[in-house]
Order: sequence, then structure tokens, then C-alpha cells
Amino acid sequence: MARRRGFTLIELLVVIAIIAILIALLLPAVQQAREAARRTQCKNNLKQLGLAMHNYHDVTKKFPPGFSDQLTSATPAAGTSVAAGTQDGNWGWGSYSLPYIDQSPLYNLLNVGNRTLLQAIVDTTSGGQRGLQTPLTAFRCPSDIAPMLNSGPPPGAATTPETGFQMQGISMATSNYMGNNASRSLRNETGPLTAAGNVQFANGIFWRNSDCSIRDITDGTSNTLMIGERAYQLQGVKIYAGVIYGQRTSAQAVGTADFGTQMTMSCGLSLMNSTNSPAATPVDFRRNYSSVHAGGAQFLMCDGAVRFISENVDNNIATASTDSTLERLMARDDGSPIGDF
Repeated sequence: MARRRGFTLIELLVVIAIIAILIALLLPAVQQAREAARRTQCKNNLKQLGLAMHNYHDVTKKFPPGFSDQLTSATPAAGTSVAAGTQDGNWGWGSYSLPYIDQSPLYNLLNVGNRTLLQAIVDTTSGGQRGLQTPLTAFRCPSDIAPMLNSGPPPGAATTPETGFQMQGISMATSNYMGNNASRSLRNETGPLTAAGNVQFANGIFWRNSDCSIRDITDGTSNTLMIGERAYQLQGVKIYAGVIYGQRTSAQAVGTADFGTQMTMSCGLSLMNSTNSPAATPVDFRRNYSSVHAGGAQFLMCDGAVRFISENVDNNIATASTDSTLERLMARDDGSPIGDF
């Protein structure tokens, strides 16, 4: 009778080692394929937001405001802990875009513009608070692992939750996509307000009560950024991304520093990603555009195109002037349009 020969221990170990090597070689390729898919989805999200912005512009002849100013009120909203005459929250550009990204029911539920953000967040009867906590994939980069609800402090200031990413102790839905506020030297919080409540010196697309239209983008829509990414965390440093629907700013006089601006918009200082991480300080770095994508971040241009900008793009954070490629891409009317970048 013939004897059946099995594997020896050495042969078994060799087979296991070969399988382990093959898995080790295959895993990075699988991870790269998955990241490529996530990056494509991120690009598609920005493309859809671009279509929403242009559809909004077709209807109103302007892009939505960065946020609508609701600085003061004669009486506080019912159920709130704020004093009369203080900040009632500001509806952001994300709220105004809802009907144009197939979210009209949510827009109507929130009653955007017809009541204050603060009134919506204390509304537990008709669902206002639930609406503000509704995450939307259109505003989330698939590569970013931020929580669905944002409870962090605002980029640029360590403040109490009441003036941070929370209102009345309630966290709101996270967004990875920030509107283009202004280049470093001309950002929203430093500009004085006109009689109409607009910031005179913001040279981006979105600011307080902004009413920017295509004709105002004199550098050309293909040469000007509209929306870009901001990560929640880079190499252990929390940037906190932003929020979708808007945010409460600090209860300050009109025209003073407004950290709430940074919760729905970015003012360009530099571009950061997973290999180019910010330090915990200075706080200005937290207001930048940033991404967990390798090599750079994705941006929506004003003409609706989506471009990937390298982390090595020229950016000068040492001087308070619009003198770098990134800042010139953010400025809509600086007279220095950038073609190839």
C-alpha cells in the first residue's frame, strides 16, 4: 500500500511566508485604489456644490452670502440663555445652497432666512435642531474621518462652546468644504462694515452679507477659487474643519473681530495636508485650507471646474499682502490672474 506524503513543517511555513508577502504587496495597492475612489468622490462633491452655486446665481444674479448677519436682536429667542441684543447666529452659504443640492425639504424644515439660526437650534418641536444636526455627504470629504457633529472650538480662537462650534450646547453637522473668504491681507474679520453691513475689503467670493456676482470676479472665473477643503485633523493636530449651516459668532460690536467667519470660510495663508502639518500655534494656521489627501487639496474654481492644488504651491505667509500664487487665486480682483498652477 502506497504511503501518502503530506506537507512538512518547513514547507508549510514557506507557503505561509509567501502568502504573507503577497498580502503585504497587495494591501498598499488596495489602499491606493480606495483612496483614489474617495478622492474622486470628493471631487464630485465639489462639482455638485459648484453646480449649486451657479444655479443659485442664475436665480438671484449673485452667489449666496458667506453668512447673513444676525448680530443683534431686540429680544432673545425663546428657550435660549443669551441676553437681549447679543448674537443670534448666522445662516451660512451652505444653508442657502440646500435647495440646489436636492435638499429642499431640509431647507424648508430649517426655515432658512425667515428665523434666526438660534431660533432654529432651540426648536425641538418642529425639528429645527434635528435639521441642523443632519450630516450631508455633499459637504464631507470621504477621506476625512471627522465626526458627523462638530463640537470643537472655532479655528483661530480658544473660546467657550457658546461662541465655538456649538450653540446652546448643541453641536452642528460638520463640513469639510470652506468658502473662499479672502487672501491674507484682506480677510473678513479686519474689514470695516459699510452701511449695508458688507465688508469693504474682503476680496474672495464669500463674506459677511456678501453679494458677489460673476461680474465682480474681474480676474476671471477660471482663475479664482470658490470653495476648498479643510481637514478635521492633521498628524494629531486638530483643525476642526467647519460646519454646514452656519454658526454663532462672538457677541461683539459690528465691525470687530469675527471668529465665526472661520467656521464656514477660509482665509488663505498656506495649504496643508497630511505631510505638511500645522503646529498647534499660531492659530492662523487653523484658518487655512487643508486636506488629508496626499500631495495637496481639491478646490472648486468659480467656473465650476475642480482642480487639485499641490501642497508645494507658492504661498507666502510671512507678509500681510497678496503676493503668492495661492493668495492670488483667492483674490477675485487683484489684477494678477494665475493661469497655470
